[in-house]
Amino acid sequence: MKHLLILLSIVLLSSPVIGEETGVLYQYETPSGLVWKTFGNEKLQPKYEGEITNGNPTRLSSTHDVGKSSF
Repeated sequence: MKHLLILLSIVLLSSPVIGEETGVLYQYETPSGLVWKTFGNEKLQPKYEGEITNGNPTRLSSTHDVGKSSF
């Protein structure tokens, strides 16, 4: 029983934060500002690949602008 409790604790503590996932987002310009969507055209919109929390990028280090290099 003690081993099961230790194993369960390790699994729970090492799991990713709830609501965090990885994927691709595309940036759109709207009248209210810039928004990120899960669909788009990588030739037209800036693209983000990486960790996503609540539909937004968690880091901007892997954003790719159209016609520009990574920053």
